[in-house]
Amino acid sequence: MENKEGLALPKGNLKLIAVGLVIIIIGFLCMIGGGSEDGVSFNPDVYSSRIITVGPLISVFGFFFVIYAILRNPKAKAEKENGLIVKDDSSDFVVKEEIKSVKEL
Repeated sequence: MENKEGLALPKGNLKLIAVGLVIIIIGFLCMIGGGSEDGVSFNPDVYSSRIITVGPLISVFGFFFVIYAILRNPKAKAEKENGLIVKDDSSDFVVKEEIKSVKEL
């Protein structure tokens, strides 16, 4: 689990986090508006569906996307697909080569 750049997360995860942040910003931009021009009178645009539902839903989706991007582990998935990792009875992941060397004894 060495990181050549010294970053806590791989570049792919950082790109996904950036995408999630852009989604969150889009959600907040959708929530802008609806205020009165003079600050005293009532403006019914405050209750528009864009401000009340669409913007918050987009923002919440962005937050969940950022959480997914942080928790994503592409190395484990790649190793599992390549057959380098198998699951044994103790529900720990063990490398196949170690299992073969133990069976040879």
